[in-house]
Amino acid sequence: MLTRGPYLQLLTTHSVTVAWNTDVASACSRTIHALDGPAATIAGDTGTVCAIAVDGLVTGGRYAYVPNADGVPLGTESVFQADDPSAPVTMLVFGDSGEPGPSQTAVRDRMLATPANVIVHTGDMIYPAARPPTSTRYGATGGVVDALRTGSGRIPPLKAFEGPIFFTVVAETGLRIGEALALKPDDFDWDREEVRIERALSQRGHIDTPKAGYGRTVDLSRSPSAVAAVQGLLAARKGAKVVKLSPWLFSTASGKPYSQRKVLRDMKRVLTRAKLPLHFSLHCLRHTYAAQRMAAGENVY
Repeated sequence: MLTRGPYLQLLTTHSVTVAWNTDVASACSRTIHALDGPAATIAGDTGTVCAIAVDGLVTGGRYAYVPNADGVPLGTESVFQADDPSAPVTMLVFGDSGEPGPSQTAVRDRMLATPANVIVHTGDMIYPAARPPTSTRYGATGGVVDALRTGSGRIPPLKAFEGPIFFTVVAETGLRIGEALALKPDDFDWDREEVRIERALSQRGHIDTPKAGYGRTVDLSRSPSAVAAVQGLLAARKGAKVVKLSPWLFSTASGKPYSQRKVLRDMKRVLTRAKLPLHFSLHCLRHTYAAQRMAAGENVY
């Protein structure tokens, strides 16, 4: 059965990739056809993470597709339209959708009633009620980053969790909390200025694949503070002749991976000592990173 997707990637005027995850390894394939044309099945690899590309689409054409596992359809057909640069685009943007309940259901119903080519969910960056820039979840993120980097009330390194270094890495790379906690020193390639994200630490403390279902490489050339922080941490450990108790970059004194719960606890402590609102989440740093990259004219997708 499907555990994620199917969803589209790399949609262009003539090609697209469809990806999905299943609970059991199987032969991946995808059946696709123009709405008024015959169907064709394209085979992929065998596994639980499937991604199959197709070329030869017609600009602006509408197509139906369904993913298969061992030749068996995984649900009903979905429809998409190939990109058409000359066609008008309708974009739907919404922010915080509120807590589960009638208000969130109303947001859903309004989205369903509003045809859109692109839907952007900004999460905690947009709220229905205006607030002063110093108190909005997004506007004060700069102050939050500064507080976390300086580590108000920081714990001495090499004895426990290196909080300021962790928060600097997250803020400058856009990594998810679980991805950062699952980093190992060997994941870094200093010559290429990049880090390989191969795993993530779940809220329950289990090592799993990243959220996308596969690894990726993150460029560190625009993250000088993160590079300096990690290199400084590794140099300090080497200089102190610390016995290698753990393969993890960030770990407890006993060598175990630092938990998400403890990171969030430490963040709340920093926010309290810095007299910043406690509603900020660590995920705000990921939003900030993406917004800064887009403001610099970069493609974050």
